Amino acid sequence: MDRLVKKELSFTEIKSRVNKSSRLMELKASIARFKNCEQRLEQVQKQNDIKKPQIQKFEKIQLEIPVSPPKAYKSPSKAILSPLKNKQLLNASPQKRILFEPKESTPSPVKSSPTKTPAYQQYLSLAESGVPTLPLPYHYRFLAEGFRCVDTVSAMLFNRKETITFKKLKPAVQELLRKNFTLEHLAQIKTIFPTAYIYNQEKHHTFGSISKQDKYEMILTPAVEEKSGRNTPDADDVLKTAAEASMGPRVLLDRRRRFYNILLDKVKDEHTKFLLSLETPMHVPKEKIMRWHPEFDVESCKPIEQADLPQPPNVEKVTTAKDVLDKAKSLFNCGTRMEKALQRLAEAKMTSKTLSPQKNEVDNSTQTEGGMRKVNITVVDTPPATPTMQINHITSTLKGIPKALLEKVRARQAAKALEAMTRTPNVEKKAIMYSRLPELVKVLRNIFVAEKKGVLPMEFVITKLENSYRAKLTTTELEEHIRLLCTLIPTWTSIHNVRKIDYLKLQKEIDLGKVVKRLEILANNKITAS
Repeated sequence: MDRLVKKELSFTEIKSRVNKSSRLMELKASIARFKNCEQRLEQVQKQNDIKKPQIQKFEKIQLEIPVSPPKAYKSPSKAILSPLKNKQLLNASPQKRILFEPKESTPSPVKSSPTKTPAYQQYLSLAESGVPTLPLPYHYRFLAEGFRCVDTVSAMLFNRKETITFKKLKPAVQELLRKNFTLEHLAQIKTIFPTAYIYNQEKHHTFGSISKQDKYEMILTPAVEEKSGRNTPDADDVLKTAAEASMGPRVLLDRRRRFYNILLDKVKDEHTKFLLSLETPMHVPKEKIMRWHPEFDVESCKPIEQADLPQPPNVEKVTTAKDVLDKAKSLFNCGTRMEKALQRLAEAKMTSKTLSPQKNEVDNSTQTEGGMRKVNITVVDTPPATPTMQINHITSTLKGIPKALLEKVRARQAAKALEAMTRTPNVEKKAIMYSRLPELVKVLRNIFVAEKKGVLPMEFVITKLENSYRAKLTTTELEEHIRLLCTLIPTWTSIHNVRKIDYLKLQKEIDLGKVVKRLEILANNKITAS
């Protein structure tokens, strides 16, 4: 019985047996794994504690929403007969959703380069709709828009027989322009179109103002030419006489076109100077220019100079008691003997100062030392001499190339630039159509191969082309391309009208590569010929 009773082991015996055990390393590895897991759990718990929202306990929510002032007038709508409802509508006012709208718009951190022209100015002509014209510099376009706004406001005041002052004109023009408009802009407008207005400085009384004194203000009078030479109104046709003496839409449009043409002529002059300054000078008539030279920077045009505007006369204002005393003293002490004596003394001092440096120069030049003339050399502020060396335009990469070949390449580039500048919009449209045909032909043949037919309705083909071609073209433009293709290669495609329905027939037996090559040659010839 005693043998069965287990013998209690001491700590040292247990330690020795464990150290002698073959599974000691496995036990240590499992213990280390448990410790690593505990450390990871602690890290995850710390991260979760950091991410937890720190919300304090609150009992109520306070919102501060400013109420917009009530409207004085209701918006134009159907008249309501009930006076109670009408009163409620007058007091009602649409309120902003302040909780859903940002308080302040955060400014963009991206800043434009100070040397480059901003993109919204450089490419503004591309965003404007209408007939494609020669783009003007941004400051020229701003002046054209400013003249249009000034003319519009002036016409309204002129037709109402009101005096057009700059004080009245400025806020209305700024409201239309959404930009500042100053007297400097008005001076530039006068430089471009001097006969548009008559500028005067006159005393003008502002009714309703606190000061009762009249002030000098800039007054503009539109120079409108009357169609008839009559000085008296025509009693038979009063409306005709009123129309001749007013600024109507026709007058405004004529003045606006004239202003724009003057600006365009100024840019064309700068463009002509640029063409003459090229390595291969070019002379293109102004009437034939349809677009600017690719290397011509439109924004580099000189700004418009400011013309002289009439200034108000210098009126002496006496505001303090000292000014009154000085003015009285100048009146009563005028022409006295003491004043004349002081004036003579001042003139004598000025003459002595002017004669003294001349004597010094003579003395310096006449000093001699050992029989030799001694001359004092002084530094003279002269402008630096202009370099006489011509800038060598041929870089190191072009060295070794024959000069005749370089001249031929430059002449070809000049011819291409000349062709691009004088190309009309119709020729440009035709050249673009020719350049699209090689790719259009491949899509067209795939449609016929997919349908397994040699003849298809024209409307069906145009619909498929519209969905398959990469560029967005209208059905009318696609039909024009197909008809042009039929005229260029009638042996490959042809249009047949059967029972008032157009059908397109395609010869799939002809090699597509030859057709594409032929169209590419035609497109290149069209571009070079135009």
